[in-house]
Amino acid sequence: GGGGGGGGSGGEGGGGGGGGGSGGGGGGGGRGGGGREGRGGSRLLRSASLRQQPLQPPPQPPPPDDAASLPAASRWADLAALEARIKPLVRPVRGFPTADFVFGDVTPLLADAAAFGLCIDALVARYQHTGLVAVAAPEARGFLFGPAVAKALGVAFLPIRKAGQLPASVHESDAVAMDYGERRLELHQGLLPSAGAGAVVVVDDILATGGSAFACAQLLQRLGMMVVEIAVVYDYSGGASSLPGRSVLAEHGYAVFALARFCRDGDMRWWLERGRESDVLHSPHAGKAHTKH
Repeated sequence: GGGGGGGGSGGEGGGGGGGGGSGGGGGGGGRGGGGREGRGGSRLLRSASLRQQPLQPPPQPPPPDDAASLPAASRWADLAALEARIKPLVRPVRGFPTADFVFGDVTPLLADAAAFGLCIDALVARYQHTGLVAVAAPEARGFLFGPAVAKALGVAFLPIRKAGQLPASVHESDAVAMDYGERRLELHQGLLPSAGAGAVVVVDDILATGGSAFACAQLLQRLGMMVVEIAVVYDYSGGASSLPGRSVLAEHGYAVFALARFCRDGDMRWWLERGRESDVLHSPHAGKAHTKH
């Protein structure tokens, strides 16, 4: 809209300004009327903002004890089909970040716009009636999913980072064991949308050891937030898996929801051996020191 307005006459530019700030800027490229058009666009924007009514916060229900207690509308109708769709889109990479590690690479999922959209839609459907005031996520790959879910739900996004990465005053988690060693996580002070016990969900890409999710949930709960669930796209823990993520979180009362699970007999073997040999990449960094930032 803004580009079209810039190429037209003064009147056309003014029309673009009514559509938004970018339209007003485009109008400035018209014939001799840019200043008037910009001011007109600003007046329209101010008038529109005055007409907006403040949103009322949703009621705060108690956290669900299990998946069955969530509202029926929030249980996605075809989770099995979604799981089958997205399982092949997490790629195993051997030797990253350490030689004995197999890394779950979610970038193929991100490159598939339709599949990524289905994941976001499923998470939004699950939590849209639970009275959330915020979505939280740990860096780095939690930031790929958490903001999209928060935006669709119309709630705050709380970015939780590794210690030492935030510039202002922070709330700090306890030190916890994670995939790559013991770490603390931090959240900027002043971001919490509610002074009381607002409901929040923690979103991440993968659950394995459960360290990142536990640190996030513990920090948020200590700040007075009510952690509804830990939501992940891929879960490698529990069941036939030796990874402790689910059990670690369950011991502390945190429920887990996953769009796809690799914890049944044969799941990990299928993942590591699936398809062509080229599907299982060998990292060029294998055996080299790697520092996560």
